[in-house]
Amino acid sequence: MEKVQPISFGKALNYHLNNAQFISDNIKTTIDNNGEIRDSGKGTENKTTSNVNTTKIKNQQKQPKDEKERRATEVTNTPDKSHDNLTDTIKKLDQILTFIANENNTLNHQQSVKDRKLIHVLNTTKKATSYARNSIENVEMEGKRFDVEHIEEFADISPFYQDILYLVTNVESLKKKDDNNLQEINQTKKQLEEAKNECETLQHRLSKMAGARLTDGNPNITNLGDPNRPMKIGETYSELYDNEWTDTMDFCIQKFGKSSSEDTIIQHLFKTIVGCNKFCEEKSAVMLKAGKENLETAVTTLMIVSSEAEVIKQAMDIRKMAAESTSDQLLESIRKSKKEITTTYFKTMDKKILELIMSTSFFTKCFKLCWKMVVQDPPMFLDEGPQKDKAFDKNVFREYTSSGTKVVFTVWPALYLHKNGALLVKGVVKVK
Repeated sequence: MEKVQPISFGKALNYHLNNAQFISDNIKTTIDNNGEIRDSGKGTENKTTSNVNTTKIKNQQKQPKDEKERRATEVTNTPDKSHDNLTDTIKKLDQILTFIANENNTLNHQQSVKDRKLIHVLNTTKKATSYARNSIENVEMEGKRFDVEHIEEFADISPFYQDILYLVTNVESLKKKDDNNLQEINQTKKQLEEAKNECETLQHRLSKMAGARLTDGNPNITNLGDPNRPMKIGETYSELYDNEWTDTMDFCIQKFGKSSSEDTIIQHLFKTIVGCNKFCEEKSAVMLKAGKENLETAVTTLMIVSSEAEVIKQAMDIRKMAAESTSDQLLESIRKSKKEITTTYFKTMDKKILELIMSTSFFTKCFKLCWKMVVQDPPMFLDEGPQKDKAFDKNVFREYTSSGTKVVFTVWPALYLHKNGALLVKGVVKVK
């Protein structure tokens, strides 16, 4: 038995289209003949027309030259046969249309399945790429770890899955190595930091001991790490005259007007710093004596072998270290007992002017600065200037506004490193 070869869709479609074309030609011929037959059936009363039509039909039957035309003529000779042929033809066309529609649906379905698979592959690839990129960014920026199990959802695209899995595991391995290296680096840094701090501590102690021996009783050698060293105090003393002194003078002149002259205000400002310095000198001596006694008692009680000079040096060091807090306490006590202080140290000053000056920042800074000066070892020294109508040393003082040779009054004292020591800041005098 001969095996039947399957007919491809293209050949089947051509076959059906050829049949459809042939049937369409027959339909046209049948419609034309039926029209004539239907026209002849209308006039049963008109015999002439009927005869003419009958003659035409006979002539048409004689004219066909080949067998196909004769068959078509025979099919269309009667109305009943034509109707049957049309019905058969329509059924065949319906079958052809059904076949074409089915084939079209099959092709559409196959194309739709392919499109869905392609879209699925594209979406999965995008997800896998996005996940890999985000995972790498997390490792670089936040130090997060990869979730390798999460990548298995991309296993349906095996080439990408294998590549991504390889990259992820490789990056994870490198991340672990980096973490270990970073831990070792941090540990080494910590050890270096501890060694550095230890060296700085030892260096500071050594420097402090050496500085203490060098500066002990020697004001010409200063410890640059001391914020209250004489040179720094000299700078603050100069700034106090340039800034707060000027502001306070303007404030007092504006407050009292014509009732007090500028010279009166200037002399009150001079008496203020001189009075603060005298108060601090006396108070410092009293505190140094009390501190010395307390230390001697402690040394005796604890049976510590120590010389009197060492006890005094320790008392002076304690007083100097507590200079800031002590000056705050003394300033508070002055403001609480103004009457006692004013009658002792500011007795020649006008009370209203003194009260106004004591309410300003000039008085606060002036008092704290004087306390820092008297707790130095040895204490710093204020030169109140020459007497009235006396000559002055231009190397120590400078003129206030106008030049001259004789002093009217001292505007601002000169500051020395210590008594009979080096000059730090020149004073100011009004001359004539």
